[in-house]
Amino acid sequence: MLTEYTWAVAVGGIFCFLLGGGMGANDVANNFGTSVGSRSISLKRALFIAAVFELIGSIGFGATVTDSVRNGVYDLGKLEVHVAKNRSHEFLLIANLTVLFTVAIWLYCASSLKMSVSTTHSIIGAYMGCGLAISPRVVHWKYLLTILSSWVGAPLLAALVAASLFTALRAAVLRAEHPVRRANLLLPLLCVYVAFIISLFFVFSNPLVFASHTCVQKNSDGIIAATKPCYASHWVSAHLPAAWGIGLGAAAATSLILYVPIKFWTKRTITAEQEKKKAGLGRSWTLADLPRRTLSFAADGAFGTDSVAAGTSDAAGEGASATSPISLSTKRAHFASASEDELSPGGSTVSSHWVDGPDSTPSGSTPDGSTPGEVCQIPVRSASAVVLPVEEQSAEVLEEVEGACCGGRFPAPWNRDLHAEAAQEESRVGEIQALSEKFPWQAEAYFKALQTCSAALACLVHGSNDVGNAAAPFAAIYSIYREGAYLKSIPVPLWVLALGGCSISIGLMLLGYKVIRTVGIELLHMNAPKGFCVEMAVFTVIISASYLGLTISSTHIGIGAMIGVGLMDRHFDPFTLQDVTQTTCGLNLRAINWPLAGKLAVSWVGTLILCCTAGYILMTFAIRSPSINHT
Repeated sequence: MLTEYTWAVAVGGIFCFLLGGGMGANDVANNFGTSVGSRSISLKRALFIAAVFELIGSIGFGATVTDSVRNGVYDLGKLEVHVAKNRSHEFLLIANLTVLFTVAIWLYCASSLKMSVSTTHSIIGAYMGCGLAISPRVVHWKYLLTILSSWVGAPLLAALVAASLFTALRAAVLRAEHPVRRANLLLPLLCVYVAFIISLFFVFSNPLVFASHTCVQKNSDGIIAATKPCYASHWVSAHLPAAWGIGLGAAAATSLILYVPIKFWTKRTITAEQEKKKAGLGRSWTLADLPRRTLSFAADGAFGTDSVAAGTSDAAGEGASATSPISLSTKRAHFASASEDELSPGGSTVSSHWVDGPDSTPSGSTPDGSTPGEVCQIPVRSASAVVLPVEEQSAEVLEEVEGACCGGRFPAPWNRDLHAEAAQEESRVGEIQALSEKFPWQAEAYFKALQTCSAALACLVHGSNDVGNAAAPFAAIYSIYREGAYLKSIPVPLWVLALGGCSISIGLMLLGYKVIRTVGIELLHMNAPKGFCVEMAVFTVIISASYLGLTISSTHIGIGAMIGVGLMDRHFDPFTLQDVTQTTCGLNLRAINWPLAGKLAVSWVGTLILCCTAGYILMTFAIRSPSINHT
């Protein structure tokens, strides 16, 4: 036992907890970003479900044995050559401590800036920096090349899979003559697809280790060459037929388990919405009786605003870009319009009419018994014409999130209205959402249930696999401290997995809303079908990469899949319902918030560089600074 490094265990435990919190705030937020962005589930429920499933995955399915250095970044043989005799374990202890500190700080900085970055690449970069501080020969440079290639290949593949799946579902269900009937018909197949993907992932990428068994490797003469802990993946590779049988059987059972609650949930949701509609509280919109501003759609897709009051108007000058409030509620949208000729200095006659929302009463009628809904600030840009409808929360939610929407108090993280905040601060959000193609809400209800279930299972998978990013470095520190030497395979105590799982859940609850807002709301207009396609594309690509033995980032894959479905989106004039999509090579480039996408791409590259640089500086200071020799 290295008693002189007792401090490293204590400090490492703190950094492990902080790193887990950073992972929860950044990595895990990607899983439910699409669900919250599409309004399939509220932010509060999403955070609660994600936290619970992350904890279950970490403790119940987390790897109990890990490598001394994650992801094979170092050549341990060369490490022993370039350090003092019998001191390599001390260098690894300091390296793991440096990695925990560096990555934890970076994840919190990235989350505060609302940037979705890769925890895996952050850890690899920090390890590489520590290795460079010892010697460039210690680092596996070929491994770095595979990481760099995954930056391009994995997101492109995910975009292709997500775009193909979304296009197929849009043609088969969402644009069908009877979309609800078609969605009900395809629901069993979609449940099978979700169950099949999840089951294969758990069978072929299971990090569990059989503690009571040891895998034996024999040479061609049948002589035992090596023994090592028996991972579930080792058993799968040696028994492929049985593994496929288990996977298919688990998929069949899981699909049955999923189908019943999803069917019940969907029917109850549709029935409840129809009852609200009959009571005058349905899923359509109305403009509150407050001073209004009008919103126009120009030929180039730009938006504009002009003040329109009950009897007077104050038109903004041409080219004005002031942010203007649009009053919205849970009813139908009252579209007030006025031409420039009608807007006179002394007042004007403002023509107004009711325009149907997705489930409104016949056009031209005024809804009875309507109640005022939420009033939010939606930023739009110059000119004149009409107010566009935006889905809103109920009056109860308004009271809960008043601070987030209207600038009053600061709400708890789980009570924030992310859609209102994003629309208020990011001008592109309102434009993208207003023009995006809308589908029958009854058909979307089926995808909302599927999307929520798949996101919960994604958190379970993430907890089982990625908890090692926080637990493994600390487990290595603890093992070196106890054994006085490094081991290629290190046991991970259950309490370390619990520490990592709890910290992930806490970080998600406190800071996860920032990245959820970025990937689920600001990047593109997200709805339930798009979100479902994104999640399935992520699983498909991850399973394929895992089967091929490639190290990829689920964060990069998720962003790539979102851009893929966004490029296949179509824009429609909200009044003429004509397709006004401006395509380039068949892709709708205007459906993506490209400045934000560019910011994310820069953060991906910066992650590896910053973590590598920070790791190098800290490790150099640790091993080369003056010290006192007690021997």
